[in-house]
Amino acid sequence: HFGSSSRSTEAGFAWSVWDMHFPTRGSASAGPWITSRVDLCLVALLVAEFFYVQELRRGPVEVVLQTRTRHPGAIQQPPPPPRERFVMLDQRFERANTNRYCLAYAITFAHLTNRTFVVPSMKGGQLTDPNTSTLDVIDFYGVQAAAPQVRFVRTRDFVASHPLAKHMDMWMARGGTSFTIEQIWVNVTVIRGIPYADPETSLAPKYANTGATLLILREERPRNLCVKFKNGMPEERSAIYAGLSSVSDRVKTYVQGMLR
Repeated sequence: HFGSSSRSTEAGFAWSVWDMHFPTRGSASAGPWITSRVDLCLVALLVAEFFYVQELRRGPVEVVLQTRTRHPGAIQQPPPPPRERFVMLDQRFERANTNRYCLAYAITFAHLTNRTFVVPSMKGGQLTDPNTSTLDVIDFYGVQAAAPQVRFVRTRDFVASHPLAKHMDMWMARGGTSFTIEQIWVNVTVIRGIPYADPETSLAPKYANTGATLLILREERPRNLCVKFKNGMPEERSAIYAGLSSVSDRVKTYVQGMLR
């Protein structure tokens, strides 16, 4: 971990790619698993890029990715249902070493409720509220490969058709549009000192038939931080979480470009 949230965007990016490519396994003290010479090269490149960017005070690596791929490819995914409904995440407070737990939970919830998942914005290794000027998680994580059974939409595309505004910490439709929004706080129960989030399998039936166009999974810090979603993971969430350890094609292309 590169420290507190006040550290640089470059550090957040480097750590997010480190965690995605080398997920910590087992206990919290277990180190990253480096399995090949290619892995070592990738680590060296990420570290070198981080210090090089800091030294020259260049813009964040996100900007490099943004400018090098101005026209992201279309998302290949299952067809939409007759009436498309959505699931979105509110801003998270965890950094990239734990936000995959939140992503896996939300993606699984979207699948169980037959909803399209709005891929959240990401900046500095952190998930943010919807922001059309930043990259999405799909630009960093191998989201589609991790959950091919789920429909995804980018934040910028979703906000273009469903404008949102935050008022008094609550979300509402903006700009004269009319669609319903329901916000959900996932309950966390502590059993023998270990926090467990309500599993998606018990939460999804409550919202499978709700008429709300958009369900927003909220977070109440420190009651249900992303790290608390790791305990008692159901099989589908665990599989998606493991799949999110792979970096996106855009990141791979960026690193390959550095090797040339």
